[in-house]
Amino acid sequence: GVEFGINCMMFDTGVKFRGVRDVPAGLTFAYHSCGMGPKQGFFLSLSGGDIKVTSWDPSNEEILPESLLPNNSLEALHNAVKQGFLMDQLGPYPTEHHHTWRNLTCYISSSVLKRAKCETGVIIHAGHEEDEALLKIPGIEKNSFTEVQHKPHFCPLSQFKSESLQKLRAILADPQSSNGLRAQSATAHLADKSALALEILRSHFDDNWKELLGELQLSFILFLMLYSHDALTYWKEMADLLANSGHLLRTNVGFSTGFMRILYEELNFSPEDFFETELSMDNFLRPILSNLFLNLEAGEDEVQLPDDVSEHRFRLLTFVRKKFSLFEED
Repeated sequence: GVEFGINCMMFDTGVKFRGVRDVPAGLTFAYHSCGMGPKQGFFLSLSGGDIKVTSWDPSNEEILPESLLPNNSLEALHNAVKQGFLMDQLGPYPTEHHHTWRNLTCYISSSVLKRAKCETGVIIHAGHEEDEALLKIPGIEKNSFTEVQHKPHFCPLSQFKSESLQKLRAILADPQSSNGLRAQSATAHLADKSALALEILRSHFDDNWKELLGELQLSFILFLMLYSHDALTYWKEMADLLANSGHLLRTNVGFSTGFMRILYEELNFSPEDFFETELSMDNFLRPILSNLFLNLEAGEDEVQLPDDVSEHRFRLLTFVRKKFSLFEED
């Protein structure tokens, strides 16, 4: 009777359910809900042939990322699995959908998980204030795993936005500049967020744009699987910032194409009414995509768009026209 999810798939467990078999090697996310409390989950890093044993905590009704069995019982369970005695109690992993999971998580590395306090084996909860309160209810039996539950921590965008606003005020108040130059500089500062994005890359991601895109993917996964409001807020703000970083998008081919591939995969995985019901298409999806497509118009900054960037732009534009009926041909 538990809602159990692994990567992109969610199931209702039956009475014989003991786990999942044939899970592909690599990053895996297991999550669950009993219907009464918030969803929670944990990441695992699996190798081929691994047997990963977790434990069910009946007092708190949660799956713990590690086994609480004594060593002899754990060894006996491993042997039973290897000999095929539990095959009828292990659901087969739906490998036909695994490519979707790979595409949604291709930039999530161990350093991305560590930075967000979502390391493998750590219980992650959504981060709502009411969820925090549930974890502190007196009388609930605690164990070592319950005590280390974490909500995700993402790059502090509000801090960087505040610093950017201070720089803008300094530009406007600079007595050394003429009014025209001040206005021109301020307009550029407001219109193109490349300088802000580059500062975030330098100070928070060691100038590694793949780490930034990995955190963007992580926030989408935790919003989608755990309904994390914090993750949704970060995803919306970071996507908006990157879509408005025109100079960066036009001059860094790897970053630009990577960002568009991420948006394509995330929008493709989402149901057609997803952004209408969850994010509001007019308030979020439309302006972000509009700014992205406009910032990748050929000829801006006198920089000719590479063919790879133009092709990704065309594919994404064609896709959102078809799926969300946005941006007609004219």
